[in-house]
Amino acid sequence: MIGVGIWLRADPTFHQFVDVDNEYNFVYSAGYVTLCIGVVVAVVGALGLFAAIYQNLCILVTVNKQLSSN
Repeated sequence: MIGVGIWLRADPTFHQFVDVDNEYNFVYSAGYVTLCIGVVVAVVGALGLFAAIYQNLCILVTVNKQLSSN
């Protein structure tokens, strides 16, 4: 998801698919939203990884609650 968000924002040829006259463009906003969601998923995954490596029960329970709430 991080890669897609970066691609939506960084591709110089992507502007041909969007309306540049529009003040608030939903496609560019979707790029930022996708990027933020990807970062959140990566952080939760990293927390779960470190909790499993260090066998920290507190972080494992927190990550498990975050994953099961979705």
